[in-house]
Amino acid sequence: PLVASCEEPIHTRLASCGPPGNQKPENIRDTKMIHKEIKKMKGGFDTIDEVVSWLRINSLMKERRTLGMETTLEVPIGICTSSCAEARWDAAIAKALSVWEKTKK
Repeated sequence: PLVASCEEPIHTRLASCGPPGNQKPENIRDTKMIHKEIKKMKGGFDTIDEVVSWLRINSLMKERRTLGMETTLEVPIGICTSSCAEARWDAAIAKALSVWEKTKK
């Protein structure tokens, strides 16, 4: 789920309380109250989006460092592993950075 989520930018201003499609009055009230408090904060939703984006990227980088040792084979250009896990995590990190960068424009 973490790797797949890197395809989408963070938009916390779209978040609501309760499960999607289940807008009970108390969920609507809670959502409005939370949004009101966030808007009072310096940077508001943009700051939260920024922090969540960097937490996502940091989590990917930590997971990348903890990958188990794989059987490797040296090939003429680089190293090949049985699952290419490292390459997939590197691609996910690059994608998360790209998505984050696009939100800055």
